Amino acid sequence: MRKRNGSKRISAFLLSLILGAGELAGSGFSVFAEGEEAEPLIEAEAEEAEDAGGETDPEDVWEIEDGDPEWEEPEEGMIPEEEPDGADIPVEKTIENTMLGTWDMASPVVPASDQDPWQGSFVYYGKYEGRVLKYRVLDRGGCDFTPDWQPAMLLDCHQTHVVGGGYYSTNDFMSSTLREHLNGEYFLENDVFTSPEKSAIVNSTKISPNERDGKSESEYGFGKLKDTKIFVLDVKEATNPSYGYFDTIEYSKTREKEKWPNKLISYQAWLLRSPHATDKNYASYVSDGKIRKVSVNGGTAVSPAFNLDLSKIIFATAISGKKGAVNTEYKLTVKNLDMGVDLGTYGKVYNANMEDRILTVPYRITGKDAAEADAVSILILDKEYKNGNSNGAKILYYGTLDCGDSFEVQGRGTFRLPGEFDLSGWGKDYHVYMMAE
Repeated sequence: MRKRNGSKRISAFLLSLILGAGELAGSGFSVFAEGEEAEPLIEAEAEEAEDAGGETDPEDVWEIEDGDPEWEEPEEGMIPEEEPDGADIPVEKTIENTMLGTWDMASPVVPASDQDPWQGSFVYYGKYEGRVLKYRVLDRGGCDFTPDWQPAMLLDCHQTHVVGGGYYSTNDFMSSTLREHLNGEYFLENDVFTSPEKSAIVNSTKISPNERDGKSESEYGFGKLKDTKIFVLDVKEATNPSYGYFDTIEYSKTREKEKWPNKLISYQAWLLRSPHATDKNYASYVSDGKIRKVSVNGGTAVSPAFNLDLSKIIFATAISGKKGAVNTEYKLTVKNLDMGVDLGTYGKVYNANMEDRILTVPYRITGKDAAEADAVSILILDKEYKNGNSNGAKILYYGTLDCGDSFEVQGRGTFRLPGEFDLSGWGKDYHVYMMAE
């Protein structure tokens, strides 16, 4: 597989089912069109392939990928001062480094002392001031912020930023300037996220602490949250052991974060949304790992947090560390409706000689981003694809369709079905998908 960097997208298509496409957050691997009616994608015509597995119910899934400028890996834990076009980290997708969905990611490690650093899984998602953003995965799929009990991935930025000056103006987060800036022109609406990335961010609501939140006594109240996409943590969330934070308002290394390379930030600090319990002129923030009070008329950095809809996350690809291990860094593939792929006007996959197991696949790439595709790939799963990989499907094969010397948005290509896949099991023992990348 090739390295992809983030200006193109991929569209996937199930052979025997339809698949579609979206975008790898930060690196441009797109995947998925949900809710559209799909048609059967493959009909094997050769006599030898009559036992290919029969028809299955149609399904919608799409996938897309991007270009590959050369880029040198940054030093561990650092963001380079200058980055290539797109500020994207190169990704080479393989069976070894890529998982369907996110459930195989490591959960946060519960700290044993105030000297333990934050440990868990990290993802790159979006860009700020031209640099990639790195987030801590506080919860792979919880319902703490979703009243409808739909699981979501809770992310908290690993870096601190200045967003619109960071002013509160009040210690009520819901009516604060900070909330307005995070969800407006200074962050969410400032081209920080691509359209597919933004569409995967859900509205978060949390009216009171839950049983997993930190129990340490403090002088701060709970910062209620309602229908908000981008927010900052509450004191009780920033002391939640299941999120990887040590349960104390005193110093904890788990709350130390990378400082954004910005001259306005000369110390380690980030705002919280908890109001001071008795003084409306004060809110709360983290300063060098300790939770303290801060004047609502002052300003400091923030650590944006949000929840992602798991049904819109198709793949997680490890770019540093081992898939599933603690402290591994990932790029995500999220749904995108701007590119699709189907079998075109011919509508059938066929073969000339099944003895060599080579299949010819006609394809047609559609949608406003169709011209960005430069390859078609084949993905084989042990089960049908489900939103967010809710059924635990595994990747069995991934390879590029041979389309000859030139690639067009409509054409045909070939691939060799690996020997371990019996044609009679097609659509039953395994499921084959086509992706426009």
